[in-house]
Amino acid sequence: MKFLNKLLSVTENTSSLIIEEYYGNEVGEFTIEGAVTIGLFEDMRDKIESIIKLIDSKHYPGIESISRGVVEIYFYMHVILSKEHSIYCRSYYVDQKLKDVKFFNKLLDKSPKGNNLRNLLNKNIKDIQEDKKKFGDPAEIKKDLLENYSDVFEKRKERDNWYNLDGRSNNLHDLCVNKLDKEAEYELIYRVLSSEIHAQGVLTNWEFKKNEAKLKTSSNNYDMVINTIGLFFLEIIRRIYDFYGFTKELKDINTNLRINYKFLQ
Repeated sequence: MKFLNKLLSVTENTSSLIIEEYYGNEVGEFTIEGAVTIGLFEDMRDKIESIIKLIDSKHYPGIESISRGVVEIYFYMHVILSKEHSIYCRSYYVDQKLKDVKFFNKLLDKSPKGNNLRNLLNKNIKDIQEDKKKFGDPAEIKKDLLENYSDVFEKRKERDNWYNLDGRSNNLHDLCVNKLDKEAEYELIYRVLSSEIHAQGVLTNWEFKKNEAKLKTSSNNYDMVINTIGLFFLEIIRRIYDFYGFTKELKDINTNLRINYKFLQ
């Protein structure tokens, strides 16, 4: 916990540093690549903050799903912070935009499914038609995306996962095995955190007494998860600082962690 808090503290200004010192001085303008990289990094930080809040409040259920999201971003950042940085960032970006279009089309759908979605948002079809004036025509947006990101779709199909630019990474397992050399991390950490594995052993999380069923909640069950999340986050911190050439700043972080090591146990 102390370690995670310290990592959040030393990376509080990381995104600002990248925007101001790298894109401000080197590139001259903020790019899609920068938005994707910083967005994923900040998402990782936000999820870790959520884990800390859950632990502080002793609300342990839910930690697995958020931790799983952190591990996913850990894998994604290894893809993004590579020699093929630009094309993978563009692939991720257009994938998210196409998902937005797909979702908006579902809201416009006059079928019972579309109606259920609108009801959940407390909107009717007229409201969505008004929103369409701001959003734009989904068909035109999709056409423009496919044209503007043709370099991405020369390497993968529209329905493929954004990271399958090599044709061998059809899913996260394949990505970890074939591209990232992180099969152990996938099998030992991600698979354990996956909802399928937890569903198989769901009864082990419950304690049954006469006329009573209680969810077992113990911080001991999460020590390994928390320690692993911390190490994964530190690895990404070092990679992102190295990627953007912030050698001095990374040295300062490493020195800070080394000096405070015994207090972070």
